[in-house]
Amino acid sequence: MGIPKDLAFRLFGYSFGSWFWVSNDQSVDAAKLIHWSAESGSHPFVLVAEYDGGPVATVRPRSTSNKTGILHAAHPAAHVSTCKIEREGWILPMLWSLGPEAICADNYSCQEPYEEIAEKLKKGTAR
Repeated sequence: MGIPKDLAFRLFGYSFGSWFWVSNDQSVDAAKLIHWSAESGSHPFVLVAEYDGGPVATVRPRSTSNKTGILHAAHPAAHVSTCKIEREGWILPMLWSLGPEAICADNYSCQEPYEEIAEKLKKGTAR
């Protein structure tokens, strides 16, 4: 049966490499006080540090149109049912900080399945 996602977060937080699909109205960078995009819609962000519910989570955004950073394949179709990473894209080199309203069970997508991508994120490399 497993542990419900909201209870799991309260017990363990979210780990490095967790993906979140965040609506643009929730994508305000805590330091810059700007939205990732002023348009309607949403964007994926990946945690690049453990997050246990503090005031900000450190993430990197992903884009399907901005071809800079780490080339990132779509996640495997059978990965997990909640995964929304369905197209090839790029994990952008800049860091972004999101608040707890964005890093939540409702926005959770999946855990990064590619070890080589996780290693690049740990090293902070752009390619």
